[in-house]
Amino acid sequence: MSLDQLHELPEWLQEIILNGPALAPPPGVKSNLDHPPNLNTLGIAVTTICLSISTIVFALAAYAKLYCMKKVHVEDFLVLSSYGLIVGASALLYRAPFTVGYFVHQWNARVKDLPPTLYLLHVGSLLYSVSIMLLKVAILLQWIRIFVPRGSKGTFYWTSYVLVLANILLYSSIVISICVACTPYYRIWDETAVGTCHANREIIYIAGAIGNLVSDVIITLLPQRVIWKLQVKTQKKIGIAFIFFVGLLTIISGGFKVDASIHLYLDDDKTYQTSAVAVWAIAELTCVLLVYCVPSIPKIFKDSRISIKLPSSFVSWLRSGSTKTDSGASSSLPSFEGKQIALSASRQSKLSAGAA
Repeated sequence: MSLDQLHELPEWLQEIILNGPALAPPPGVKSNLDHPPNLNTLGIAVTTICLSISTIVFALAAYAKLYCMKKVHVEDFLVLSSYGLIVGASALLYRAPFTVGYFVHQWNARVKDLPPTLYLLHVGSLLYSVSIMLLKVAILLQWIRIFVPRGSKGTFYWTSYVLVLANILLYSSIVISICVACTPYYRIWDETAVGTCHANREIIYIAGAIGNLVSDVIITLLPQRVIWKLQVKTQKKIGIAFIFFVGLLTIISGGFKVDASIHLYLDDDKTYQTSAVAVWAIAELTCVLLVYCVPSIPKIFKDSRISIKLPSSFVSWLRSGSTKTDSGASSSLPSFEGKQIALSASRQSKLSAGAA
């Protein structure tokens, strides 16, 4: 009998089912409904670490743009909105221990406790999808601003805008698919409600996770061809590449999220696998935010007397990587179509004028 037929049973039997285990335990295992083993401490710790890192790098980037560069762009407002959604998603994760909890096997959870947990998963999925969409669009717009001189529209420019459109379509379709998966709407998280589900939510999560991982890889690799063509010392190249290869952390966390989503689909132990999806999702959001914020932070060190012991290649980038030219592109970075690096502001201006 499915849970949506629960209303057809006598009330006393409904109570027994609702207070019973949500999944039959494996052979030889006894359900522990009162004090189920959990990893709530791990879940809260990961959430706190990720939220702290996100807040610190967001604050540093905001300071750099407002007080050092004294200039903000449309992508900065996208990131501001995304950060607000990250805070909202973190608030949901802090609520998880008050529902079933982190990494609790479903046979140790009561049927009546499933709807609050599934509700957190549903809302969290929506916040994650919108937040990471805004971040990726902002990253691409930022890279267009950094790598493409004003007036130049080459391969890098058009590739970036195609990726902007692709990410908007990807995450918009995920949000719509999740929201229309069941009728009535609340049937998405309450399996005892009378209604039908038109789509398998786990399949949506897998498809979204795979598309998201592919997007992570492409966006991370996109600027590398430009960076490694710079006619500067190898040490400086390594320092610059290190900044953008923060995206590797995004790919790693995105890969683990794909794995967790597949297990969520294949495994009947949904409550346990849901925790894995949530943990890797907040980790990935943090990494994507880092990708956007880190390139702006060196401006703080360049314009202040703050002294930190860093690798020489990184320090070299901190001191010279954020100088702007009249063309609007960084003087230490070329356009995607340029065959030679502009080593001075005047030369960059000439190249930009020639490209226009």
